Amino acid sequence: MTCYAERLKEIRIEYQKTQKQIADVLNISQQHYSLYETGKRILNAEQIRTICRYYNISADYLLGLTDSFNRLKSSDNR
Repeated sequence: MTCYAERLKEIRIEYQKTQKQIADVLNISQQHYSLYETGKRILNAEQIRTICRYYNISADYLLGLTDSFNRLKSSDNR
């Protein structure tokens, strides 16, 4: 499993969201989203951007480039 796949699940659980809720944000099915969390499919750049904005986190954190879970400033996530 890829680092971002693990992070996707970890963040979703921390925010107490279901796969269905996040799939709806991405405008995809829950089944499709589950493939991202298991590392069987790769997120595209727009999906990464959408997830980062939704959770207010950096793409660096999501992609495993940093372990710092700092929230973005409100002006940075637009």
